[in-house]
Amino acid sequence: MKKVIPILALLLALLVPFKMVSAAEKTSDMYYPEDVDDDYRAHDEIQDFLSADIIDGKIQYDEDGFPSVYVKPNENITRAEFTKMIVNAMGLQLKGKAKSFADVKSGAWYYPYVQIASSNGIISGRNDGTFHPGDKIKRSEIAKMVYNAFQNTIQFNPIRKTFSDVPKSSFAYEAIHKNAANGIIQGYGTTFKPNDLATRAQAIVMIYRALHQETTALPDKQQLIDFVKQFESNESQYIKNQNFDALTQLYKDNTIGYYRASGLESIDFYQSLKNENAQITIEPIGDPTYNVKTLNNRYATVELTNAKVKITLKSPDFNFDVTEDLSGLFFLKLDSKSQKWKIYDFQAYSTDPDELPLFGL
Repeated sequence: MKKVIPILALLLALLVPFKMVSAAEKTSDMYYPEDVDDDYRAHDEIQDFLSADIIDGKIQYDEDGFPSVYVKPNENITRAEFTKMIVNAMGLQLKGKAKSFADVKSGAWYYPYVQIASSNGIISGRNDGTFHPGDKIKRSEIAKMVYNAFQNTIQFNPIRKTFSDVPKSSFAYEAIHKNAANGIIQGYGTTFKPNDLATRAQAIVMIYRALHQETTALPDKQQLIDFVKQFESNESQYIKNQNFDALTQLYKDNTIGYYRASGLESIDFYQSLKNENAQITIEPIGDPTYNVKTLNNRYATVELTNAKVKITLKSPDFNFDVTEDLSGLFFLKLDSKSQKWKIYDFQAYSTDPDELPLFGL
């Protein structure tokens, strides 16, 4: 499925979008990793975490100064990096007293994440009072941290299958097998390889699977639907009225991640149309329907169907109108600080900008 902004799917394909957003804002091209192909085994999970700002890609510049983003999914991940990832994914905040570690100094980039994870009972460190933040994390350690993080929000199944290389004396015995019982980990047939170093892709997949099994604090479905409907209504109205200040605030208040980046970039595009005395109108055709497709404590998807619209663009140089079905999925995340749901992605079912006619432009 293609990533698109729903109302602008066609226009952004026909004309080059402007990227004049604030330097403090991420641009949409920061959400397309160069090293994760569509057929990569963890593509969907990695793309989802990128889109929701759970992880950031590593930026590399070519000789001409153009940036490319890399996730490096097959590289090993450190204990500090994984701690940051799980804290971000769960939107955790400091909870009570955190544990101090001799090798985690207050000035380190990972210090607040270690503090938060410790206060939430996810990590306890080594027996000598250290955490070893720079060590590459083992698969057994990840399983233990995931189980600690989600044991109160996931209904774990009884242990059925055991791995031959995970004895009962292992510190992670229960965690590994409870995670396996819920499909959060799969292992390698009859073995788990607990001492193997985990990759970034493996870490992302394990957290992703656990997140989507949380069912202890489900939001109201109708509230999610109403939120998306109101957002779309406001978006269309502000575009029609060329109220760019309101549109900017709408994106800043109600979106994050990829959707926010693309939305803010689109405003410069609308401004360019206005400067060229062009006018855009978007007319819904029929009655779109909304349905909550997936739902858990912190993440949800809202399906939009029968979403046909007529898009008309009039300018001194050219005019055109097209009708397109923009049905697809909105991806929502509960913002831990504001406790508000926000849109971080939209994936259209049928719109493919690569296949659209260029109308002679």
